[in-house]
Amino acid sequence: MGNFMDRQIVYPGAIPLETDLLNTNKFAMTGLAKLASAFLGESTWLCGLVCKPSAPASMTVQVGEGQIYSLQHVDGTPYSSLAADNINTILKQGLSLAPCLFRLDAPAMQGHSINYLIQVAYADTDTGPAVLPYYNATDPAIAFNGPDNSGAPQNTVRSGGCHVSLKAGMAARKGEQISPTPDPGYTAAWVITVDSGALSIDASAIHMAEDAPFLPGDGIIAAVQQGRLNSGKVKSEDDNFHLICQPPVTKLTDGMRLFFRTQATNAGACKLRVGDFPACPVLDDDARELRKGTLSSCQQNEVEWNATLNAWILCNNQQHIDWGDLDRRYIPVSGGEVKGPLNVEGSLSTDKPLQIGKAEVTTKGDLSGEAWDGSLHTWLKNRSTSLLRVSGSPMYWKDPVSKLIIQGGQHHSGGGEVVFPVVFPNNCLIALITQSGKHGQSKDNSYIDDVSKQKFTLHAGRGETSFYWLAIGY
Repeated sequence: MGNFMDRQIVYPGAIPLETDLLNTNKFAMTGLAKLASAFLGESTWLCGLVCKPSAPASMTVQVGEGQIYSLQHVDGTPYSSLAADNINTILKQGLSLAPCLFRLDAPAMQGHSINYLIQVAYADTDTGPAVLPYYNATDPAIAFNGPDNSGAPQNTVRSGGCHVSLKAGMAARKGEQISPTPDPGYTAAWVITVDSGALSIDASAIHMAEDAPFLPGDGIIAAVQQGRLNSGKVKSEDDNFHLICQPPVTKLTDGMRLFFRTQATNAGACKLRVGDFPACPVLDDDARELRKGTLSSCQQNEVEWNATLNAWILCNNQQHIDWGDLDRRYIPVSGGEVKGPLNVEGSLSTDKPLQIGKAEVTTKGDLSGEAWDGSLHTWLKNRSTSLLRVSGSPMYWKDPVSKLIIQGGQHHSGGGEVVFPVVFPNNCLIALITQSGKHGQSKDNSYIDDVSKQKFTLHAGRGETSFYWLAIGY
């Protein structure tokens, strides 16, 4: 095989050989292939080949022109007088220069659907047969028709083609149909779903096959600028994510970065599966499992592959968070524990009862709990109803909790018995008197005795007729 920059040399007066032209073609093909592989690598790629419904609508779809890049042997068969080369490989370009039309049939059984596969393959084909003139040594003025004047036609072009074909799957109940796998040597490009009773194919029935290796339609440079090569569609189930990039990721290398967007906040540890690779854990920049709420709804996440940890490392700036500080400063919406002192700047409000252990502050301002027999409001109300009862004179006060009774009044009859308005159930602890006026200015002391639960006896000095009295008991 020629090298990348080989060029055939011919000289004036030298007898031209067919290998001169054959090698020129071969060297040009090799140089183009090496340039393509420098940009694309050696994987299979598709470009163009857009599949869309026919117009007007019918049961036919059209696959537009495009190309395939595929690693192939230099020449699987002899190239004229150049020998076949089944050892060396190059990234060949196969062209499809005209649209391809395919008719699809709907399943006969009602409620069934079928998936059709558009598959693509590279193929070298010798075409352009013609009867060529050959040199006639006997009479150079009259050329032979074909080799040895046999009149046999010979192919004049070796075409690198992009072969597009349709493969039908098996009909099954709608939603249970399975797409067929591509034939050996072919690459899956499009899947078309046809339901029973369908009379035409619309665009919603046509989907790019999963992992179809299409190059960006508007070019690689634009795709790089738009950040589309390292991101894609994400399917999620709980905290497990499946990222499908287009073109697909074919190898995980240490340090490679990908982007994906989450649709909901994560509930805990997460895993990410890229294409057909196994699912691997997503860790924070301290190599720890992600905590609840690390990934936010609609957040664009950047992850880096760490081959040593066999895990994806989250690179988002949002991850540089002092979680201990958050625990000290905030309570999650779903509830949690306040660690350390709580300082509230401003007002703390809630539209629901606030529970503290078995106690509860209600939205109406009451405080319920065992200490208040169920309700502080009721407890205070019951106490206030017995704080003071006055009916002229005397007066009394009774504590409903301690049962303490305080009563008193004014006595105007000089000495004698003073009867309590309320009988002490157990005992009178103390009774006190004081003069309520200046009358006889007696030289004798006034005093009391015979104190009981019902009464006491007042001994007044001569001429003293008015006294205040107070008794305490229970």
